[in-house]
Amino acid sequence: MEAITTTTTLWNILENSKIVIPTFQRDYAQGRAGKEDLRKKFLKEIKEVLSSDDKELLLDFVYGTKIDDTIYPLDGQQRLTTLWVLMWYATFKNPESENKKSRVERLKKFTYETRPSSRNFLEWLCGDFLETENGNKSNKSLSDYIQSQNGFYSGWKQDPTVQSILRMLSGTKRKDKDLSDGIEQVFKDQLDCLDKLFKEKCPIKFYHLNLIGIKHPDNLYVKMNARGEQLTGFENFKADLVDFMSKEDDLKEYVTLNNNKYILKKWDIDWTNLFWKIRGESDSVDDLFFTFIKRFLLNQYIVNRDKVDKEDEISKLLYENEQKGYTSFELYEQLIKTENIVSLVKVLDNLKGIIIDLPLLGSQGYASFLPQYGDDKETVKSASFQERVLMYGICLYLQEEKSQKCNFNHWLRVLGNLVYYNEISSFKEYESRIRFIKKVEESLGKNLGDVYSNEAVSILEELANEADTENYIQLKEEVQKIKMINKNHQLEETLRNIESLWIFSGRIDCLLTNSLLGNKELIKKLGELIGEEKKKYLYNSDNLIRFFQAILAKTAKGDKLPEGLKINDEHDNFRKILNNEFK
Repeated sequence: MEAITTTTTLWNILENSKIVIPTFQRDYAQGRAGKEDLRKKFLKEIKEVLSSDDKELLLDFVYGTKIDDTIYPLDGQQRLTTLWVLMWYATFKNPESENKKSRVERLKKFTYETRPSSRNFLEWLCGDFLETENGNKSNKSLSDYIQSQNGFYSGWKQDPTVQSILRMLSGTKRKDKDLSDGIEQVFKDQLDCLDKLFKEKCPIKFYHLNLIGIKHPDNLYVKMNARGEQLTGFENFKADLVDFMSKEDDLKEYVTLNNNKYILKKWDIDWTNLFWKIRGESDSVDDLFFTFIKRFLLNQYIVNRDKVDKEDEISKLLYENEQKGYTSFELYEQLIKTENIVSLVKVLDNLKGIIIDLPLLGSQGYASFLPQYGDDKETVKSASFQERVLMYGICLYLQEEKSQKCNFNHWLRVLGNLVYYNEISSFKEYESRIRFIKKVEESLGKNLGDVYSNEAVSILEELANEADTENYIQLKEEVQKIKMINKNHQLEETLRNIESLWIFSGRIDCLLTNSLLGNKELIKKLGELIGEEKKKYLYNSDNLIRFFQAILAKTAKGDKLPEGLKINDEHDNFRKILNNEFK
């Protein structure tokens, strides 16, 4: 597949091509009941631009695949239909225009395959109705007038697309209030400005992305545009984000066509693919993608402030209310800094070329870097504090200009141990651990990409000696292990296996203290046990407890544990036993 992007207008497309809204698309929705405010706002924006001599309105992307002379839109159907209705209305209201015939011929090249009734209605509107009508001189609304004609088929009243078009034309009827949300009301005093829609240099434009070589556009549609019955909160967030960035001098290049930083094409194709394999049952990745962005922004928010209150508006938006729908861009504006956008783009771009092979870390099994759906396949699972810190550390690496899988796995092993060596049980501890990981990254600088290098080891060793808190003690252990790995590279796999055990969760000081890793026979046996029993003991802490109970019982006299020693599911309890009574 290849793609050709151009800036164009609906009138220019219809000059050489038909536009067919395919069967797998949803009905026209912008004219639905309940969309009054959205409809009014959109129409007023169009009117403002058409009434001006120097304004333009860029309506984002319209994706489509062209087969022969017909374009099948995969995204942008709603905007195209609204523009078509405006052009039809202008043609209808100016029956004496010398250009009426050519306008009608182009308008006939736009149709719906979604329902036969939708297609038939549009054919009638551009055929018998336009040929016999004179601009509606009656006192009825245009919607009522159309439905009163002999050619109007009663079954069309049950077609959602037909009803939406009629409502877009004449607005919503309410006895108690004039909503003025239809084309008739908005353009009643400035009908002439609609003639600009038929000009070659029409100021209402959009990016047309023509996807070449798509044999099955319905499959691609499901992947790119599975949205149900209404725009998702994430789609509204994207629209507000793009609008905001287009007005910021240091961000507008990211949403400007033909710029090497342009992100809109990546967003709907390349980046969406990252989440596609873990999509929900509705074939939507929007909730996953939006959750990823929220978690990314929360981490950035924490490290860019001296102190964060869990109860402040932004923290509550991104943490406590993470699963709530999108309602406003107001708070997000405070987070859309140039450095955050640059970092997010780098992370998503580099993520495409690197395979995240997360080791088992802690009692949660495979740590989730990308958000995951729960068992119901519809609700995004909440993330533990440790998973959030791990995500932050991974994103730090992916912001590097050259991310390599080999070195990434080295960083991931060290990072995982610094995150999972003990529990993070509060927001305050989460904030503290994030700041510590940031300090490690800043100290390493360019050496983050090769954390096993001699220079990196020297930096980490110096940093580890700065304090005696748990974070720094664990960092000392990581330095010790890297030195051991650099002397014996085969030891790394053994360390990974041991660190992945629930009992250790990255912290193996009891083995290091007693030089047990130097006992080749013991390490070989451990490797065999872990290899053979991995699923049995790594995924189930109860099994692991029984496993260690048996080992300790065999070690003790009479196959019993010494009096006072108990086995429970706390890491520190196990480590106390291993570091004291059974060194």
